Amino acid sequence: FVAAGGPKRDGVFRISPDGVKVSRAKQELAANAFLEKQRVPHTVASDIDVLASLIKLYFRKLPEPLITVSEILVAPGQRDTISVNELWSRMTKKGKLFREVLRYVVDIAADVAENENVTKMTPGNMGIVFGPNVIKTSQGEVDADPQRFLAESKIANEYFAHLVELRLEERSR
Repeated sequence: FVAAGGPKRDGVFRISPDGVKVSRAKQELAANAFLEKQRVPHTVASDIDVLASLIKLYFRKLPEPLITVSEILVAPGQRDTISVNELWSRMTKKGKLFREVLRYVVDIAADVAENENVTKMTPGNMGIVFGPNVIKTSQGEVDADPQRFLAESKIANEYFAHLVELRLEERSR
């Protein structure tokens, strides 16, 4: 995604790719076609929108979420969230893989937001894109309790956007 210029492309994460291309790319990835060829299939690597869609899909379909809304709240039922230092501490307890994958997705989002003048994607926009995919609500689906789902989704979006903003601040120092 980065090598293909995704973080500097107008419309990235906003434009929906052709569904057939996404399905084909998912099939190729599932069949490990890229391992045999030692490269990412052309159908995947040549379309930034397909790559962006696959990134979002990857986080949405993880069997165990990186983070849940309940893990970032100070106390159940409140809107106050934990500090970022506390988040990294909790991620370390979950395991290095969880922490590094979270850091990676925040970096991708920061790369895109850093090029806001071209991508039209602010940290807040990246929160909307990745928040619900990376930070899962306790309900999982809107059908269970729509108001709670929406409230938790907003928390997830805002918290992810905050992570992106902090990453951008770190880079500017």
